[in-house]
Parts: sequence; structure tokens; C-alpha cells
Amino acid sequence: MLYYNFDGYEGFNCRFGIIEHDNGKKTRRNKILLDFIKDRNLLRKAIRTNNFSLLNISNMADLKKVMFEKIMDSVQANMRPTSTTGYVKTVIQRL
Repeated sequence: MLYYNFDGYEGFNCRFGIIEHDNGKKTRRNKILLDFIKDRNLLRKAIRTNNFSLLNISNMADLKKVMFEKIMDSVQANMRPTSTTGYVKTVIQRL
């Protein structure tokens, strides 16, 4: 179950609906983002910490920015930032 305000079915379909490509193949928009906000562990952590900011991400650019910030915070807490900052930026840019 999703705890997210989609503004009804139309809002959900606009953000995560099925698109048909020129070659006839059908895919879901923002599938990675949908899988991310459907994660039960994310919801449990949000309830436990009372921080729902990760559940309010609405597009992939915001998700990429938040993930980059979390990775950088983790790197700075655990290692020397100068040795891994370039590597982390390269990995994030590939996403």
C-alpha cells in the first residue's frame, strides 16, 4: 500500500502511468521512483524517525539529488572525503 498523495487515479497515472513507445513496447513511467516509495522499510523508517521527506520525492532528479547527499554524508562520516568524492560523483552521474 502506498501512503502518498497522488491526487486520485489521474495524478498517479500522470506520474507513474504506462507509456507506449514508437516500437509498440509499453513501459511504466518512473518505475524506479515507484519501487523506491513502495519500499516497506522506507515507510517504517519514516514513521520511526518522523521524517517523511523521502516519501515526498516526486521525480527522478530529486531522488538523484537526495541519494547523492546521503552517500556524501555517509562517505564523510566513514572515510576521507578527498579519496572517494570523485568516485561517488562518477557513480551518481551514471544513474
